[in-house]
Amino acid sequence: MTEDKICEFPYELIIGDTNKLTSDYLVKQFKNAIVTGALSSGCMLPNENTLCEKLGVGRSTLREAFKVLSVYGLIKRTKHGTYVNSVKDFNTSFLIDYGIYSLLVFLIGGNFSRGLRLFIATFVARAVSSICNYTMNKKAVFKSKASVSRSLIRYYILCVFQTAASYGLVFLLSSLCRAGSFLEIVLKLAVDIVLFMISFQIQHRWVFKEER
Repeated sequence: MTEDKICEFPYELIIGDTNKLTSDYLVKQFKNAIVTGALSSGCMLPNENTLCEKLGVGRSTLREAFKVLSVYGLIKRTKHGTYVNSVKDFNTSFLIDYGIYSLLVFLIGGNFSRGLRLFIATFVARAVSSICNYTMNKKAVFKSKASVSRSLIRYYILCVFQTAASYGLVFLLSSLCRAGSFLEIVLKLAVDIVLFMISFQIQHRWVFKEER
């Protein structure tokens, strides 16, 4: 992480159209700014005193918002300052997984039973996407200095449980709905968005957590 990359902070965007900035409102505005790129990956935020003064909020309100944003993995607080994490690379691996899954479901079609079709598509897609996902998350998203062996073991433990959960939930829902290939893909997207958010937080708080 480049610690001298100070971002041009979008104060007006964060303040928005309200006169009272609560911690929940700040979380929402910061999330939007990070996702849209208004706060670029790797940049260092202004210090607390500057932010509190220019945003017109108390230190406790700002710290509460930062605490939530840290849990989401959107920012990283260090002794040198507070930095914006990247979500683009995390989303890229998600799209790779979903793209491969969708392609396999359509290619396999009715050649196999629903259970086998979903099993093959889910596990092949995750096996391929996990390779780039681990690398991008460690180096770009979380910028973690945790040991490769420890984080890799933890990552694949999480990966196995996440993949099994994805397969099980999609199979259950598609069976109940008697879904065809298209609806199976839609259900996969809905299930994986939820699992994606859970996985993001687990990776941030456990898989890539640096030893003190």
